[in-house]
Amino acid sequence: MHVLKESRTWIVVADDGQARILLSSSSSKGVHQLPNGDFHDPHLAKSDPHAQRKQQFLARLTERIELAYDNNEFENLLIIAPATAMGTLRKEFSPALRHCVTDEIMRDYTRQSNDYIYEHIREYLPRCTCKPRSVA
Repeated sequence: MHVLKESRTWIVVADDGQARILLSSSSSKGVHQLPNGDFHDPHLAKSDPHAQRKQQFLARLTERIELAYDNNEFENLLIIAPATAMGTLRKEFSPALRHCVTDEIMRDYTRQSNDYIYEHIREYLPRCTCKPRSVA
């Protein structure tokens, strides 16, 4: 039997050099930025041709997300990123983390407000979590 419980969804809004993590829960309206949810590489400009630095940034972001997943900080994950960053994140995510990705939106919303993001993604947010987390 599955028990419905509050759903916690992390929304990762990223590009190749900056990201922020937002939280949406089924018990509250809107999205809220997590404390320490801002990530950026101050040495990486948008036009920086150094693919290795961009990949390292996204790998560090993935480590943060994986750690949070292991610590049960969220059940669902929604990724918003341009195609190049999305492709890198897909490669970096573990199979367990990929399994909790509920949606992927290929857009660059890194410069948009949290309210703007919520208005454009709310239909993608799960209302509840009813699948049990598997324990390895």
